[in-house]
Amino acid sequence: MSSYLDDYVSVQDRLKEFINAYPDYRIKTHILAESLVANCDVYIIKTELYRTEADLHPWTTGLSSESKSKQYALELAETGSLDEHLTLLATLRRSIKGQRSQLKRLSQRLRNS
Repeated sequence: MSSYLDDYVSVQDRLKEFINAYPDYRIKTHILAESLVANCDVYIIKTELYRTEADLHPWTTGLSSESKSKQYALELAETGSLDEHLTLLATLRRSIKGQRSQLKRLSQRLRNS
């Protein structure tokens, strides 16, 4: 029986794939001011991912939060935010690849009929 960990790809590996696909990428991370007030018990991180250095607007934007009581909470929140982007992009890429494959099969069937 397989588990979800069998298909797990680390953030580091997914980031390498993204960098290979978009070598002129840019990543911006922000700690949201709301999480810096004394009565807030979480860090909230916003990450913006750009395909090129010249892009004026981010390609994707993601949020993540971690409890301030955790060790390395800020780093975990930042990694989680980046993970949101890379997971979305991997899902979109698989979806687009599947759609292209379906269109190709449909086109072949139409030509053969």
